[in-house]
Amino acid sequence: MEGYKFIIKLVVSHFFIITVCVMLVTSVLNLITGSVNLGGNETAYPWIVMLTGIAGALPSVLFYFRDEPTKFQFYRRVAVHFVLIEALILIEGAVLEWYSGFSGALLIFAAVLVVYALVWLFTMLLNRSAADNINKALRKFNIDEE
Repeated sequence: MEGYKFIIKLVVSHFFIITVCVMLVTSVLNLITGSVNLGGNETAYPWIVMLTGIAGALPSVLFYFRDEPTKFQFYRRVAVHFVLIEALILIEGAVLEWYSGFSGALLIFAAVLVVYALVWLFTMLLNRSAADNINKALRKFNIDEE
């Protein structure tokens, strides 16, 4: 049961981080280009962002390990995770007509790469904060034991 709780927490937290990052990146792209093509359906924008958040968050289950992974296992999963997310989002973009042609696909690829980097940054900062808090508690515990 513990594994399921971890996976659910991971997917939900990544969903929210990804959704915010997608909104940020599409807003910046909108400022730079003057418009972001959402397939002519701008009223569906919040739903599209949430769908993209779900598509980006579900592959996070690849990061659940029963045992501590080796560096190679971890980096291999990161590579598979990135490729899977890029494929899912490019397919979503093609179906929803976000782009046409190679240059449009390249722009979406770059946007997903930026979102991916931002999500890693936010996740790293959140995990570092949790690790710092655990280390502080352990130091306090060790001092109290002496």
